[in-house]
Amino acid sequence: MLSEYKVTRYSVLRPSQRIYNPLVFRIRIYNPPIFSERLKSFVSFDLNRTFILSNQISISMDTANQVLDELYFVTSTVVDWIDIFTRPKYKHIILESLAYCQEKKGLRIYAWVLMSNHLHMIVSSGTEASVSDILRDFKKFTSKRIMAELETDPQESRREWMLDRFRFAGANDKKISKYRFWQEGNHPELIYLHDFFLQKLSYIHNNPVKQEIVARQEDYLYSSAVSYAGDKGLLEVIVV
Repeated sequence: MLSEYKVTRYSVLRPSQRIYNPLVFRIRIYNPPIFSERLKSFVSFDLNRTFILSNQISISMDTANQVLDELYFVTSTVVDWIDIFTRPKYKHIILESLAYCQEKKGLRIYAWVLMSNHLHMIVSSGTEASVSDILRDFKKFTSKRIMAELETDPQESRREWMLDRFRFAGANDKKISKYRFWQEGNHPELIYLHDFFLQKLSYIHNNPVKQEIVARQEDYLYSSAVSYAGDKGLLEVIVV
């Protein structure tokens, strides 16, 4: 029996995740049609093409409910594309802060790569805090930590030049007391189709290969490609 229901788009094919963004799709119910606030079944979406979801996918029938597990592709970029993450100690400030956000703020990381001047991730929030809120705090903290480290780093040959650039970037912003380290925004892209997830996953993992840093994705240490290859990476990730 084919019926119309207002449901929400899915984030990725994982049984633990809910579906979001209210839209009207046609749903074909393969299990007995027992309707409640949340229905679990095999379903397919007729949206120009068909997507068969895994069994036990949870569909939110109440579109007013807030869904906290939306997946986003996000990018955080250093001002002027300054290559500060060529130094391991600055990379590890990023990793430590991301690990803290995972443990204390509910950040869920599905994929990531840290390049010389930017960070790509696929993330969601597992708490009432939005992804935007978590990334705002992450960028605020890492900016202060990295600037404090850079100011007292006698071995950094580009220190004065970088500090000048960061100081200039924040000069006209009343919210910034001294330096701007990150560019504004995270350029979030909502991931609602599995194909789009795979496209962004490939894009993230292929960054170091495209830049000719490594020949294979899994050979780049500062990336979730290591985890997707079956080894333990520097950060815990949800492998899809």
